[in-house]
Amino acid sequence: MPDHSASGHDPTTETSSPQALFDEVCDLLQRGDPRANNLLSRLQAYPQHAQGWLQLGRVLTRLEQSGAAMVAFDQALAARQPPLAAALEKADLMIASGQPADAARWLAEIQQRGNDDVRLTHRLGRAHYAAGNLEAAHAALQAAVDQAPDFAEAWFHLGLVEQDLDRPAAAATAYGKALSARPGMFEAALNLGISLQDTGAMEPAMDAYAQAVRIEPGCFNRVAQALTSASTGRLWLDPNALRRSLAART
Repeated sequence: MPDHSASGHDPTTETSSPQALFDEVCDLLQRGDPRANNLLSRLQAYPQHAQGWLQLGRVLTRLEQSGAAMVAFDQALAARQPPLAAALEKADLMIASGQPADAARWLAEIQQRGNDDVRLTHRLGRAHYAAGNLEAAHAALQAAVDQAPDFAEAWFHLGLVEQDLDRPAAAATAYGKALSARPGMFEAALNLGISLQDTGAMEPAMDAYAQAVRIEPGCFNRVAQALTSASTGRLWLDPNALRRSLAART
């Protein structure tokens, strides 16, 4: 956007529409312009402009102003037509801010009011997982993949739960499903290798590691570490030999 200070435009004295005002505030906030503070109170004149409040919440989240972002998301959710994205992103912010148990309770309340969107179920599973409630996380994530069998992220997070529950075979199945749904998900390929390795299936594990390195060459060191840190792994004294071995697998 143009530099308002250079053009002579004063954003505190003019607005053409609610969205224009939200755009102006968000732009000023992102540029660190203190004039944004003079406009924030004027946003209260548009409590039903849910997309504007969602936009503001996202900007404040990027600026690491978590408290203010939460207020903006709540304002979006209080509108007559609240966007689901506001609930999902508020939940993400709560989890990132160290409130996963609160996020899980809040998401469960939304579900109890009749919202069965699979993305909400997935967030509930993630919140339970972050709170250390593995069985509840497993139930929510299993429900998510049952509802949406191609939901790669839900399969991936289910794999994390299965790993933490010390069920490597089930984890491998989940990571394989994630990778089938999104072939470019290198984290799924890497964790698939680790899970297969934990079951003792070293050849399939090496194939998975090779796939992870093909997708993201930068994860090679993580593969090497995984191979040497588990009792079922293999010690590669020559990293170049390991690179050649992985490259030879198709």
